[in-house]
Amino acid sequence: MFGIKYPILCGGMMWLSKPSLCAAISNAGGMGNLTAGNYETEEEFRQAIHETRKLTEKPFMVNITALPSLRITAEHHQMYLRVCAEEGIAGVEISGAPLDKVGGKGAVEMLKKAGVKLFQKVGSVRHAIHAEKLGYDGIYAAGFEEGGHPLNDDVTAMVLTPRII
Repeated sequence: MFGIKYPILCGGMMWLSKPSLCAAISNAGGMGNLTAGNYETEEEFRQAIHETRKLTEKPFMVNITALPSLRITAEHHQMYLRVCAEEGIAGVEISGAPLDKVGGKGAVEMLKKAGVKLFQKVGSVRHAIHAEKLGYDGIYAAGFEEGGHPLNDDVTAMVLTPRII
């Protein structure tokens, strides 16, 4: 889908998935990931995207974590999605609430028109089905052992993946 050499995806990691790590992973043949939540303003976020592009010509993704937060507001989520579309990011990984709840009904269409591939990290079968209905390009089945956000079914990836399939 992205023409990467290895099927290795960097997860969205707060305070860690910044331009240098993102570009290093993409340059090594995997899929780098830039975590949007590291950036407070549109200017900082765009600057991080441009810095990543200076460090790699390879594709990379942006993680947008849509979980309750005191620091990251609904306005941040809207801005992150809009900037990803405007910058033509290769892919967006949504963690937490689905894209239609985070960005509104037009978010999927906006990103698709910009050529951005959409992925949802899911911890339950019903969330995988919802992502499929919205037209996502793929999902990540995140089992209970995966860190970073609360999961719904409290099962491992080895159990969740066959359930989703």
